[in-house]
Amino acid sequence: MNNILLVPPDDLKKYGLITSNVDVSYINPCIISAQDIDLQQLIGTKLYKRLLSEIKNRDEIENYTIPEDYQTLLTDFIEPYLLQMVQSIMCVSEYAQFRNNGMSIPTGEYDMKASISECQYLKNYFEGKAKFYSERIIKYLKANTNLYPEFCSYDCCSDLKPNDTSTFQCGIVL
Repeated sequence: MNNILLVPPDDLKKYGLITSNVDVSYINPCIISAQDIDLQQLIGTKLYKRLLSEIKNRDEIENYTIPEDYQTLLTDFIEPYLLQMVQSIMCVSEYAQFRNNGMSIPTGEYDMKASISECQYLKNYFEGKAKFYSERIIKYLKANTNLYPEFCSYDCCSDLKPNDTSTFQCGIVL
């Protein structure tokens, strides 16, 4: 299982609605899910694996610097997308959790738990924002295929092909 995180949990707490007291053991599986499922479908397996490799090298090799093009992709495009997707996933994962006695909805002594419809509203809200960022990623990658050759290549048998189609709707009809 992949345990390399493309966005640090602290960034989610700093730039998102996730409070500082949320344990990373709840955040990390949501990051991994957003990366492995949503991001990999968006950018394709080869580019996804390249980004994971760059993060791994940065963390394990002394004085390693991620190439500027890939750092730009990560910082300016991937991280904002993942911030929104992770928050969307957390709307569900924090609402109900698996316990020894089955699935339960945790309640705090002083908290008022959000209803399922409120959670669904927030999930849709964050997914809408993530959709905007996904369009930015695709447009950027299409305009810079020379910088990211992995975006244009895939093994039809084992890789996910990048989703290079634009489907964002603004909601205004002229």
